[in-house]
Amino acid sequence: MDTDLSLPARVAAVVKNELEGAGWSVLRIEKVTGIPHSTLTRRYTGLVPFTLPELAVLAHLIGTRVSALVAKAEDAS
Repeated sequence: MDTDLSLPARVAAVVKNELEGAGWSVLRIEKVTGIPHSTLTRRYTGLVPFTLPELAVLAHLIGTRVSALVAKAEDAS
């Protein structure tokens, strides 16, 4: 992971990697959560940060907590 990225961008990278590793596609996430495909793809770039409610829903999908995702992103710095 690129350690020169901002924390929101590192969080986005962690979320994307964790979701993909757990077998969650963007289309499946959209169907289950109602988060639009376009929103997810913007969030994945790290240019537009995830909101806390979005992170909470996505963390739940992969069986973790928001704090664990953020800690992983912080460890990448």
